[in-house]
Amino acid sequence: MRDPARFWNRIAKSYDKQSKRKRENLLRTIEKIRCHLDPTDRVLDFACGTGEKALGVSDYVQSIHGIDLSPRMIEIASAKVTDRKVDNARFTRTDLFDAALEPESYDAIMAFYVFHLLDDSARMFERICELLKPDGRLICETPCLGESGSAIRWLIALAGKTRLLPTVRCFEIAELEASITSTSSLRLVESESDAENRNHLFIVAKKI
Repeated sequence: MRDPARFWNRIAKSYDKQSKRKRENLLRTIEKIRCHLDPTDRVLDFACGTGEKALGVSDYVQSIHGIDLSPRMIEIASAKVTDRKVDNARFTRTDLFDAALEPESYDAIMAFYVFHLLDDSARMFERICELLKPDGRLICETPCLGESGSAIRWLIALAGKTRLLPTVRCFEIAELEASITSTSSLRLVESESDAENRNHLFIVAKKI
């Protein structure tokens, strides 16, 4: 897909509605994230979507900055900041390599459902490590579709080739864990499969 932002712009409204429909799952995820945050933390939410997770943890941290390539996603997230009167959250249309994001400026980086969509995840893990302070945490969840049946993997590959969907990488669980730790100074603190989606891996890693 030549311009992934166009795809995410197109589905932003339905994406937001789906997040609200799956409120129970969202709240469970937010609670898991909160367990790894401190009140003094400055947090970056990479590929923040419409901001529900970032806003869900905003009252637990000093500040949170959500970034996403989709202008429509950012527009929806920013409107929520105003509607909910949140004073320590902001959302920006940009990517992880924006020079305005300074090295060692974040205590934690959230990254949910994004690593399987990246062409060069190793480069992203290196950049995440660069942005984290010493002992900073990466908190993420990623579908490991390599653990699924061959039919699902074939359909995903076909959709990517026809450009109906962004290209999707079918990680296996061990492969994802190795990708995080072998290409950066990140070390796993927690790695567990979601109770309802066994192929979705929730990981916390710390910069050493």
